[in-house]
Amino acid sequence: MILEFTTASSIGRFQGKIVRPSSRRLTLRQPGATQSYNTSIHKQFKTHKIPEQLSALLLESQRYEFPPPTSFEVKCNTIHKQIAQIRLHAESTCRKILKPALEFSPTVQYWYDRAHAYIRLIKIKSGEARTHTDISRAMRFAARKNINDPRNLTLEQCQDGLTACRIRQKELRRSSTSLRRQFTQGIVSSATASGDVNRARAVKERMQRERSSSIWRRINKVTRPSRGRACREVQRIIDGRTHTFTTKDSVEHHIQQECLSRFQLGHSAPIASTLLGYDLQYLQNHELAYSILMGTYVIPTYLDRATQLILCEIGKLGKSVLTGSSLIDITISGDDYTKYWQRVNDRTSSSLTQANPGSQTRSHILQYTYVCTQYKLTCTKKS
Repeated sequence: MILEFTTASSIGRFQGKIVRPSSRRLTLRQPGATQSYNTSIHKQFKTHKIPEQLSALLLESQRYEFPPPTSFEVKCNTIHKQIAQIRLHAESTCRKILKPALEFSPTVQYWYDRAHAYIRLIKIKSGEARTHTDISRAMRFAARKNINDPRNLTLEQCQDGLTACRIRQKELRRSSTSLRRQFTQGIVSSATASGDVNRARAVKERMQRERSSSIWRRINKVTRPSRGRACREVQRIIDGRTHTFTTKDSVEHHIQQECLSRFQLGHSAPIASTLLGYDLQYLQNHELAYSILMGTYVIPTYLDRATQLILCEIGKLGKSVLTGSSLIDITISGDDYTKYWQRVNDRTSSSLTQANPGSQTRSHILQYTYVCTQYKLTCTKKS
């Protein structure tokens, strides 16, 4: 049995910070990416006949009692993996990522903008520009980037200027980190001078995150995967007031006391002093635990009334879940699917499946997609 409890209940304030991944391809603010994603999904679903496969599985599931045969579960898992691969492929190709390789600073931005200005001029001079290209705007943009007389430049001069920008960008790779640090320190200084304490604190926290991420990226590259940072503070309620402890000794002491009190509370339960409590310990009697879950365990009379009631309820709940009697009547409709994903925040970080919630929040508007997902969820439930 695995028990979960919140960080706030054990050490006080939650100290983690969820940061949205940068340059995510599929977002709510990119209508073009959404259209491209849904078009790719629709095309792949038709190519691989996903609706027909799901419909056949749904009809097949009606012939089986719970639990269904292993062959049906294998079919459900196979099509589930196929749909996940289609979604990941559509998300990876819905739009191009234009994030620069260097850390942002005014100097880096200048040379990237200058290179973009030369690219526009090259397209205009070579006749490859689109028909709706605003030439005057491109010339003004080039002039703002200190490109002298952009209208009279030749194609060779524009190509030479672009080459010079590429060389300068490569040279900035060595100093981009220090330029970024100078830029953020300047923002902190100006915010402090103007009395904007909140902005200065926010920039400092971002600087700390960037520095920590850079250091640990190098360490994890040669050692092991990243883990959560150490606990730096503990909050305890003493005499009705919240006290915060930040020193190493005090943090270790209060974490030890919290763990000690929780273990003592668990071992002080009436069931812990009986033979049944010993048999339910880690790696002891698995058959006994299974019989309790299935409701076939004969509850001893020497147990207290509260423990007997808890074991009885565990048997009822476990039997209904393991036999599927509590899930047979569940039917997931397209409206349920759409209504649920309309409430999901698109800024949620990706899960271990590598598919972010944007793939669901944006695909729910496509009826063809959510009908297929409705079939998949219903088949998964019955398997």
